[in-house]
Amino acid sequence: MMRLENKVAIITGGGTGIGKETALLFAREGAKIVITDINQESGDQAVKDIQAIGGEALFIRHDVSNEEDWKKLQRKRSKLLIRWMFCSTMRVFISLNRLRRLNWRNGISSCR
Repeated sequence: MMRLENKVAIITGGGTGIGKETALLFAREGAKIVITDINQESGDQAVKDIQAIGGEALFIRHDVSNEEDWKKLQRKRSKLLIRWMFCSTMRVFISLNRLRRLNWRNGISSCR
């Protein structure tokens, strides 16, 4: 049984490094993956790599330090059950529905 079957994971910084490896791991566990990154090329490649292992993925260009990009991402998502956020050395499990303006200003904006 896959642990993340029927879940959607939004993985910021998912185009390279730990974010990409997390996306691949989540895809192997059955999650549908939304890769976000500021780099279109690496994001597109991550989607191809996930699809190559039989996973489902899409890419959305997104800058975690930009509040407007978060609003756009919220509008684009259909159903969010889990989210993995990676920014520099910060890794956090958090529900996007619980991400409030105060949290954004105090936490995510420090990734600039």
